[in-house]
Amino acid sequence: MMAKAVVLAEGCLGEDMGKTANGLVLHSMRDEIVAAIDSTKAGRDAGEVITGTKNGVPVVASFDEAYRRFKPQALYLGAATVGGVLPPWFTDTTKQALGKGMVVYNGLHRFLAEESEFKALLSNGARIVDVRKPPEKLRVADGRIYDLATPRVLVMGTDCAVGKRMTVVELVKEARKRGINAGFVATGQTGCMIGPDAGAVIDRIPSDFCAGMVEQMCCDVAAQGRDMIFVYGQSSILHPAYSGVSLSILHGSAPHAVILQHDPVRKQRTLFTNPAYKVAPLKQEIELIERLGTGKVVAIAINGKDCADIDAETAAISKLTGLPAVDPLHRSASLLLETTLEHLQKKRVYPRLAAT
Repeated sequence: MMAKAVVLAEGCLGEDMGKTANGLVLHSMRDEIVAAIDSTKAGRDAGEVITGTKNGVPVVASFDEAYRRFKPQALYLGAATVGGVLPPWFTDTTKQALGKGMVVYNGLHRFLAEESEFKALLSNGARIVDVRKPPEKLRVADGRIYDLATPRVLVMGTDCAVGKRMTVVELVKEARKRGINAGFVATGQTGCMIGPDAGAVIDRIPSDFCAGMVEQMCCDVAAQGRDMIFVYGQSSILHPAYSGVSLSILHGSAPHAVILQHDPVRKQRTLFTNPAYKVAPLKQEIELIERLGTGKVVAIAINGKDCADIDAETAAISKLTGLPAVDPLHRSASLLLETTLEHLQKKRVYPRLAAT
């Protein structure tokens, strides 16, 4: 059974730094999210804060209120900070949750379960899951991915915190709704928290083993009998700080098709103030993905959160690239899926996945 869980998102729900909280509120498949904690938005609906559409998850002002009202069994730390540091104001809430015997899911770079101030509180069923901790068994990619017949679709992006994970989940939901047995491979902390078929936080794995980890996860999910696999990518292959992670996912998954996530409003790289870190031109990103990888970019997923006119921006992007474009969160993932299936059928990767 799904456990009741609350998400700690103090001061960041609906913001880029709150992308972990945002993803859990909208798409958790492992636990039931019963509340989000953010005193700056208390009293509102969490879904409305994030997307403008209510989803019945209330925002509360404190952990005490969340525990009194809902008696949750788990707490998720919902901030995605620069460098994965633990915000000071998260420490007390984490200790409160452990004191109640709860499970705390931590996606930050600090491994809290190994720190003495938190280890002392691990009793009465309390435990910490450090999601970023690398798997024990690692291997270098050996090319077995090229022998894997199961179609693979990678969602990449022109930046980090741009909506890739949400697009992957919407695609998986749309495919399963059509009777396609779709699998989901997660490569970041939020994706691993929401309940994928396989997941590992690639940015904490030694570089020699990153592509091999992605390759292994794709093979493992294919072995479950999936019709196709959607892989959640990271950042951008042109991001000066994070390109190594993005490129290893591209090589490890060897996708048959790529959907590129883009925010048409964003001009400067997320999480950096250096003016030299600009978002690269969309067509340049597409060209390099196709040169460095195995698959074609077949469609553009638009992040319309900050767009004054989503449909106008979408039409402009489609005209610029010559590719279908849509905002899957505010509109529908149907066009993205149909375009992908048509491409796979045309390339005879998996003919029976024809669009219906």
